[in-house]
Amino acid sequence: MARTKKRYELSTAQEKTKKSPTFYQAGIYTRLSQERKEEYRDKSNSLAMQEELCIKEAKEKGIRIAKVYQDYEYTGTNFQRPAFHEMMADIKERKINCILVKDLSRFGREYLEIGNYIEKVFPFLGVRFISVNDHFDTENKEDDKKSFEVTIKNIINDLYAKDISKKVSSTKQAKMKQGYFIGTFAPYGYKAVRKDKGRVLIADEKVREVVELMFDLACKGASQVEIARELTKKYTTPWQYMKTGEVLRSPDNKKQWNPGAIGQFFENEVYIGNMVQGMHEKKSVRKEKGAYKPVEEWVKVEDTHEAIIDKETFFEVQNLRKEKGNIQREKYNLYTKTETADNKYKGLLICKHCGRLLKMRYRNISNEYYFFCRGEDCLFESKVHCKIRESEIDKILFHTVKESIGSLSPKDDWKNKLEYFYKCQLKDMENKLKKLQGKKEHKLSELQRKYEEYVKGELLLENYQKEKADIQRQICSVEKESGIYLEKQKTAKQKRRELECFINSLFDIKSKDTDSIDEEFIRKIIDFITISKDRKVIIHFKFDIVEEMELLGGLGYE
Repeated sequence: MARTKKRYELSTAQEKTKKSPTFYQAGIYTRLSQERKEEYRDKSNSLAMQEELCIKEAKEKGIRIAKVYQDYEYTGTNFQRPAFHEMMADIKERKINCILVKDLSRFGREYLEIGNYIEKVFPFLGVRFISVNDHFDTENKEDDKKSFEVTIKNIINDLYAKDISKKVSSTKQAKMKQGYFIGTFAPYGYKAVRKDKGRVLIADEKVREVVELMFDLACKGASQVEIARELTKKYTTPWQYMKTGEVLRSPDNKKQWNPGAIGQFFENEVYIGNMVQGMHEKKSVRKEKGAYKPVEEWVKVEDTHEAIIDKETFFEVQNLRKEKGNIQREKYNLYTKTETADNKYKGLLICKHCGRLLKMRYRNISNEYYFFCRGEDCLFESKVHCKIRESEIDKILFHTVKESIGSLSPKDDWKNKLEYFYKCQLKDMENKLKKLQGKKEHKLSELQRKYEEYVKGELLLENYQKEKADIQRQICSVEKESGIYLEKQKTAKQKRRELECFINSLFDIKSKDTDSIDEEFIRKIIDFITISKDRKVIIHFKFDIVEEMELLGGLGYE
């Protein structure tokens, strides 16, 4: 029993050494809300004030500051903040084990989530949390009422955030009704400038001519695609203009005007001096998506700013577009349409020049699909990379498959060889898995014996722990190796099924014609198909027949 006593003495001594004081590496978290009055926007030094207060508290408590995390202009109603995520990542990597904040509202205003972090997440991660102005420290266990007090403060902060959100929304609604512009970016052709209690729009003389040209071309009957082509020849896109301030495009500029976006210009009454806002319900921090409001709920104020386009021209364009739209729809439905149903080659055809998937259209007159690629060029049809009909691909695929199987040995020979090869391969894997399982069971038995020796006092705690860790590492290694073989086994079974299906499909085409090239057949044998400008078609099968022939032991070509 002497050994057992010594073991317990060692254990007690180890427990005493564990009770040493914790050394804290702290992170200071500061935040400023995005919902603040304009006159306070430049006073970002309040972040510094939060930091200074936390540093003072850390010095008094003997805590070392490792890092300061700052979220500037981020709401406290959710935790989607970059600095907050950075801080949580550092906690998980054990870079810090303490957090200091000025008060709970800086940490957040969603009381349920805050309570979850303070009462569950941080204790689990071994993190100390200190809120300076709230006199709250998770290391101080003496005040039982503090947790209730913190909960009340969190609820108040949450209600405050909701109240602020309502006030901001009401203010914006009032400004919209007064004709002020509340958007983030002014519409193309205008600039937003501050006046009195809000922002108003003034014409941007640099791009006024571009807007006028758009409407002028539309009045002459040009389509949206034709207008986009004309603008692309000379002017930068609205997005590029907003970022660079450049109006004229450079020769190496590949960005093109979007025909769909041009249609939005013709519907926007901002160009005749009217302000139409509040069309879209703003995405809330607690809602994933916003939605368009009914037209009667839109806020429309007339004659709020200088018009770039006269009303007569604006409404003439709208009438022309409506008439032309009806004609185009009839013509489009007659000759070609975008087919919503999945085509048998969908997702398989790739442009050899740019690597993009080919787009597809359906012609009602010829009653077939055709495929094409223009790369980045969506406007100039003369620069089409490649274009091909579905019937052409069918013929090429049919003849390619016929040629491939023409020189192969009979189907039954392939199937017999395939069955024998994978039967041997899977049996070999099964034997290796059994050996690994036996090795694992042997190590588990060895671990059990070591434990019994320890319980009987035949093995010291220190030696038992060392040998236990070594055996567990060996068991872990065996389990990983078993996992690899299980995955290989699964992959081999899957490949066998797919290869059998592939071979059956290839040989079944012998007695069929091009009409039998259906989606089921294509998906079984084709990986992808590349097409070049001269209609050169390269078919990439799911399996390389020559390679599989060599793998199966030379069976294949006669």
